[in-house]
Amino acid sequence: MNVYSYIAENNPNDANQICVKNGLDDADTTETLAFYLQTIVAQNGVDSLKEILNLHPDKEVILELYQEPTKIDDKNVFEVKVPSVMNADGQTSNIAQNTNTFILLGAIVVSLAIISLNK
Repeated sequence: MNVYSYIAENNPNDANQICVKNGLDDADTTETLAFYLQTIVAQNGVDSLKEILNLHPDKEVILELYQEPTKIDDKNVFEVKVPSVMNADGQTSNIAQNTNTFILLGAIVVSLAIISLNK
């Protein structure tokens, strides 16, 4: 199912009005109505697409999902601070953070040893 079929099934009266306004006959089935909507967009472009998408029954939900999040005290409402490493129970693991530090220090020591041997 594409967006035209969804609009044709859930908002047939308004979709049919757009078809009639664009010089097409009344559609007798939702498949024909969906085809007419596609034809209108193919012929008229973006303006017709916007007009047809305004008929989408879930328009408010879709717009809500893709709106910019509101700001509170210069912080994003959807911002969640997640520690870099968590155990299975959700607790922060200092061991993993310390291990990463030791690995980095070890790499530096090995690099310095290799550089001093090559001189």
